Amino acid sequence: MPKKILNILTQSDQNYLIPGSVMVTSLCENNTHFDEINVYYLSLGISPDNIKKLKSLEKKYKNLKLLIIDSEKYQKEAEALSLSKWNGKLITWFKLLVLSDLDINTDRILYLNPHSLITGRLDGITTLAFNQNIMMNIYDYFENFPGVVDIPNRKKDDPYFNCGLMLFNHAKWQKENVGDKVKKSLQKKSDFRIADQDFCNIFFKNKIGVMPFEYYVWETFYFYDPKSSLSTWRLLNKPNYYALDDVKSSLLTPKIIYLTSAPGRTWYKNTKAPAAPLFQKYLKMTPFVDYDRPETRRNLAFFVTFYLPKSVALRINFLYSFLNVNILWKLKK
Repeated sequence: MPKKILNILTQSDQNYLIPGSVMVTSLCENNTHFDEINVYYLSLGISPDNIKKLKSLEKKYKNLKLLIIDSEKYQKEAEALSLSKWNGKLITWFKLLVLSDLDINTDRILYLNPHSLITGRLDGITTLAFNQNIMMNIYDYFENFPGVVDIPNRKKDDPYFNCGLMLFNHAKWQKENVGDKVKKSLQKKSDFRIADQDFCNIFFKNKIGVMPFEYYVWETFYFYDPKSSLSTWRLLNKPNYYALDDVKSSLLTPKIIYLTSAPGRTWYKNTKAPAAPLFQKYLKMTPFVDYDRPETRRNLAFFVTFYLPKSVALRINFLYSFLNVNILWKLKK
């Protein structure tokens, strides 16, 4: 009988070390039935001591192989390509630069942002059909924010995908030398509003398959009524977004939760994020349980989210997100 193998790619600097360690831990805790779990972890500036602690998870989980990749090579490559920064850093591009260098034992590898919480078995990841696509992603709710998505000639109902989760068809990537083509394109333009996400939606147009919503449930959905959220975000009954019933069922049985709640990140102290209790459960299983974490700020956004009526808070936070992205882009330009 063939081995059950799961290949994961992630990346983080020191700031995302704690959620990254929780991601790996929750992955292993919920997937003990795999023969091999290979995690390729791109490290940018994580201290040797913390790398050692992260690697100690291999002793706890016998099916885990944690391969730490020094990101310095890809930092220099991104600088040589003159890639645009996202939040002041180049690390967001590394996942696209490293893929061609990975020698993996299956046809696919799943990229996950480090602030992802695995809550179920990922067997389905190994059998999803690519149908000649180069990757599979989740629909993004940003697609209907006016002026946010930086894609020329985009039609009203064109799909727009999130890149916090990307199931790469690695065999096709290597066979068609996609990595070299990506670099050539990025040399011409990389200053997209939402960086690698806009780039992938443009460069891989019509080559991205749709993953079920249960594989990347946005934590934000747990704050509000699902129908109200979809309606406010202008996603209700959209041809290129998930149906309300799919969203509701995925909220009950998520495979992966994308830790996107604000204000106060899920891994901050004293946070009220919906997934915080579950995050704390897995944090206690990591070598970093005693590490200091930022305090959740009791600012205006916190007051809006937790003290105003949900219907009002939802609309204010929608408007804030829209203005935030647009203002940041204008300041950058």
